Amino acid sequence: MTKKHPHISTSAHQHKQISLIEVGPRDGLQNVKDILSFDQKRNLINYLLDHGFSDVEAGSFVRPDKVPSMADTVQIADAFSKQHDRLWYLVPNLKGLKTALEHNVTQIAFFTASSETFNQKNIGMSVEKSLSVIKDCVEHLKNEGYSFITQWGQKPSKKKEVKIRIYISTVIACPYDGNLAPELTLKVMQKLLPLNPAQFSLGDTIGVGKPADWKNLLGQIDKNLISQNKIAMHCHNTHGTALECIGEGLKWGIRSFDSSIGGLGGCPFAPGAKGNLATEDLLQFLEKEGFQTGIDYRKLKDCFAPERTGKLCNVSNVF
Repeated sequence: MTKKHPHISTSAHQHKQISLIEVGPRDGLQNVKDILSFDQKRNLINYLLDHGFSDVEAGSFVRPDKVPSMADTVQIADAFSKQHDRLWYLVPNLKGLKTALEHNVTQIAFFTASSETFNQKNIGMSVEKSLSVIKDCVEHLKNEGYSFITQWGQKPSKKKEVKIRIYISTVIACPYDGNLAPELTLKVMQKLLPLNPAQFSLGDTIGVGKPADWKNLLGQIDKNLISQNKIAMHCHNTHGTALECIGEGLKWGIRSFDSSIGGLGGCPFAPGAKGNLATEDLLQFLEKEGFQTGIDYRKLKDCFAPERTGKLCNVSNVF
């Protein structure tokens, strides 16, 4: 039986345009067993760009021995050199940042977590150390003469202009530490705000969040005068509650959401967690609620084809 979507009140529709960040080619593929070839990955990214996605996470400048599926990120960056204003790349440290800049990447994502244990398991360092790494990267950009776009709706268009977003994982709960207080996430955000990121992506990494949890978190953020324009929600659909949580976010004025084509992927260091919220499911939900994305989910039906996704399966509820 199909679960009824939460109804969004009229007041929540005042700003109807939604920004989707398609994370499938990076977050969706980072831990798959059947690693896609460079050609398949390039075909997938081209497909997404051709179907109207304006923000696609294309790769990660991480160690290939740690995440083999991202070993061709340099090739991807070079292949899409004319689309850098539509693609995002994850960088783990200063070395990764320098490589990204060598290949003319202009939209850069960093990551940390609210949970100390998760941060140690995921990237081998404390939360405070991870914040220091991000700050060092931003300082390097400044020293190299880069300017920063701080508004999400704007795109890099000039030489030495970059845009950054920062992932914060485990904002609701941690697979090791259990439920986390919203104050932990707020503390991380407040330490990073001086870096002027265009956006924070708040991740419910293990997908246990309920609307009440997001209400609590977003309420704390709002109370501390952090603009909802700086926030994206990154929900996992582990227990089938992701769309209800998105509905809560819409009520709070959140208009940016991460999703993954076909529900691909999730964090390889979060044991037991199922995949990301499927882009198709999110698009269908938003359309029913009267929001605009500029993307027709019906036209994504043939995305999962061998030349793009190999043997990977679409687990969305739409197709």
